[in-house]
Amino acid sequence: MLRLELELNELDYTALAEVMLPLMAEELKRQGNPMAALLSSSPEMAKMLLSHLTQSQMDSVAAQAINRNANQMARRAEEMAAEKGVHTRVVSVRATAW
Repeated sequence: MLRLELELNELDYTALAEVMLPLMAEELKRQGNPMAALLSSSPEMAKMLLSHLTQSQMDSVAAQAINRNANQMARRAEEMAAEKGVHTRVVSVRATAW
């Protein structure tokens, strides 16, 4: 079994917001954060609001969204590998903010 760990630094949260906006809004809503409604209403507003979060807050929201959607991410990684002719099974996907 292989354990794959990715350590990310200097992540472009503005670009990530476009991809993960619905997931991030869902996570903020779950946390009771009032920014959830604003994130859902407008992608441009979301980018502006994300720019006001601390790095720690952005890391935490991104990690939680990744972890809550780990199964879908694992499935997509398997599909991408299969498209390249590589059969694999992703056992787990996990993100930690620190």
